[in-house]
Amino acid sequence: MEKYRGILRIRWYNEVEAKAMSCQKYQKDLSALLDRELRGRDKERLEAHLTSCEECARMWRQMSLANERVRNVGAYAVDERALTNRIKARLASRAGAQRGEQSLVAWRQVPVFALLVLIALGMGNFAGRSLVDVLFPTADEPITEAQLLENGSSFGDVFMDLTSASSGERNDR
Repeated sequence: MEKYRGILRIRWYNEVEAKAMSCQKYQKDLSALLDRELRGRDKERLEAHLTSCEECARMWRQMSLANERVRNVGAYAVDERALTNRIKARLASRAGAQRGEQSLVAWRQVPVFALLVLIALGMGNFAGRSLVDVLFPTADEPITEAQLLENGSSFGDVFMDLTSASSGERNDR
């Protein structure tokens, strides 16, 4: 008895597999039938298969319905101006919201950036010198770029010394 059950299972499996293989072939032909490209015997075989196979018939109905909906899309009247205005309004509202968020984030970053710039300038200006030397340079030292750079001064030192020298000249006038 067990032997017959095994044989029946194998036979049933082979039938299911054969049906699935034939359904795959027919399902590939559904698109051609939908586009009216299938003719003659192939068309008759596919139509006969659709009457006997519920799965393929269901797929055919879904494809036909989708095709019909796509064809009828042009039948609906669309007010292009109203659609354009709705799209523009939606884009503008999204852009405004994003712009507000971006500007808020940008303004939060300004103090951090300013602090970093001040630290960098401070480190460059005070490298190897005291605050008194930076703020109050001695008047007996001539300020020339060559001397400042030869002494190992940083660019910030050169800039500060040149600006203080030029502001001193303005005060003399």
